[in-house]
Amino acid sequence: MGTIINALAIVIGGVLGILFKRFLKERYQDTIIKATGFSVVFLGAVGTLSKILTVRPDGTLNTGGSSDGDFMNRNL
Repeated sequence: MGTIINALAIVIGGVLGILFKRFLKERYQDTIIKATGFSVVFLGAVGTLSKILTVRPDGTLNTGGSSDGDFMNRNL
């Protein structure tokens, strides 16, 4: 259901953008595009880091590697 809603929101946003583009000054269009790009990069980084960095129940940070530090050696 979320995928359908997301797809509809993208289509509706695209249609509205095409229809109302002429009413926005170019300066505002540029600002909106930059803000959208920044938010996409930020959300991508947060999503990636949330999978890599986790907090253990004792409060220490887990980086996805093994506790003895040979994570890189095993994957090389």
